Amino acid sequence: MTLSSLLRVLAEAVILPLAAFAALTAAGVPALWALIGSAATSVLLVADRYRRTGTISTLGLIILARFGAGIIVALSTGDATLTLAKDPAFTALIAAGAVISLRHGLPLTARIRRELTADPPSFDRLWHTRDGYRRLHRHLTVAWTVGLLLESVASFVIVYTANFTTAAILTRLLSPLTLMSLSAWTTYRDAAAASRITVQPASTPGP
Repeated sequence: MTLSSLLRVLAEAVILPLAAFAALTAAGVPALWALIGSAATSVLLVADRYRRTGTISTLGLIILARFGAGIIVALSTGDATLTLAKDPAFTALIAAGAVISLRHGLPLTARIRRELTADPPSFDRLWHTRDGYRRLHRHLTVAWTVGLLLESVASFVIVYTANFTTAAILTRLLSPLTLMSLSAWTTYRDAAAASRITVQPASTPGP
C-alpha cells in the first residue's frame, strides 16, 4: 500500500465519515440518524466506484451490507446505542466468514488481494502453482480473524462504557484503522512472498 493510497483510504474511511457525523450533529440531526448519515458517505463512495468500473469488490459488499444492517436496526429499534453496537457485531460476522473462507473457495485475504491487484492473472498463476503462496494467505486470513475479533470486543466495550458521542467517534476510528493496518500488513507480506517464491520451482497445483 503506497503512501498516496494510504492517505486516500484514510480520508475516505476515517476523515469523511467523522466529518459527516460532526456536521450532522452540529446541524441538530438526532444522534441515530447522524450515525446513519455518516455511514452513508462510504456507501456513496462504493456507488461511485461501481459507476466508474461496473464492479463491486468484497470490501464494497461488506460496506453495503453493514449499512443495510444499520438501517434495519435503526428503523426497527430507534435505539442509537444498539445501532452503534451493530457494527462490532457485524465485524464478528466478518471474522466468522473469514473462517468459513478457509474451507470454501479463496481465503478472505486472497479474495481481497486478487480484487485489488492490477494483474489478476499473475495472482491466479501464483495461487494455483505455489503451495507457499496458498499457505501464506491461509495464515493471513487466520490473522485477520483474530484481529477482527479483537476489534469487535474492544468496540463493544467502548459502546457500552463510553458516552454515545465518544463511542461513535472511537469506534469510527478503530474499525477503519484496524482494516487499514491488516490490509497494509497483508499487502507487504503478499508482495514479499510473491517476489521470493517466484524464483523457486513450482509445486504441484492445489485447490
